[in-house]
Parts: sequence; C-alpha cells; structure tokens
Amino acid sequence: MRGTLVFIRRFTRPSLIGLLLFVAHAGSAEPYQLILEDIRSPGVNVYVAVYSAQASGWDSEPLLQLRETLPDTQSATVALPLTPGAYAIRAFVDLDGNGELATNERGRPEEPFAISVGEGRRQPSTQFSRSIFQLHEGQPEVTLTLRYPVAASDH
Repeated sequence: MRGTLVFIRRFTRPSLIGLLLFVAHAGSAEPYQLILEDIRSPGVNVYVAVYSAQASGWDSEPLLQLRETLPDTQSATVALPLTPGAYAIRAFVDLDGNGELATNERGRPEEPFAISVGEGRRQPSTQFSRSIFQLHEGQPEVTLTLRYPVAASDH
C-alpha cells in the first residue's frame, strides 16, 4: 500500500503541476499584437515602447518595453501582453547597436522609427495625444510602418 501511495504522489504532483502550468499559459495567451511593416534591416534589434493613454507624454515611463530581432521578411508580428485599453507606441531600429535612438543635432531620428497612428488619423504624429489608439476584441492588432530618415547627403 505504501508503495502505491508513493507512486500516486510522484505521478500526480508532476501531472498537477503540468496541468496548472498549461492552464496558466492558456489563460495568459495574449490576443493582441503589433505588426511592424517595411523591414529593411533583418537581424537588427527593434526596440518597442508601449505607453498607457493616461501617461503624460513620451517622457513618461513606458508601460511595456520590448526588444525583438527583426526577421528577414517585410513585416514582423510581436505579441503584446496587454489588456484591452488605449495605448500609444513608438519603436526604433537600432542600426548602431547602442540601445538608443540616434538623433541629429536637431533631435530628429537618424535610425528607422515608427509611431502609432491615433484614432481617426491617417498619419502618425510625434504628439503623444495624437498617437493614442484602442486595443480590444474587435481591434486586436496595431500596425506600425517603419519610417526611414533621409540622410543629409541625400538632400
């Protein structure tokens, strides 16, 4: 009898733990995603910062920060572990590998970047309030198109 109890304990503990991990994973599966378009630098890191709509602006602490390696495709999908709500997103491709957006003397980006397009708008805006969008069951994704700065020598 004692051997049977030891077997049952050893068998059920890992099974119960596995079941709990499966249920926890299934319950945490995020339906929201970010789609990055116009990728031209595969193998390079992209940094993404997600802000709550209640933030005071781009200088606020991001709600979520992600770093992903860009694939060798024109677009990439990144899971967003977020709840339904209003957000603003900005991202940049770290061409120089230093983890920071390179800017010129005027503060303009020198690396590819993207900003979310706010509701009712057609183009992204650097103004935080114009970059807020909604994620919900009917709108489970947001698309950001990377913008490529024109080099000074291209003018």
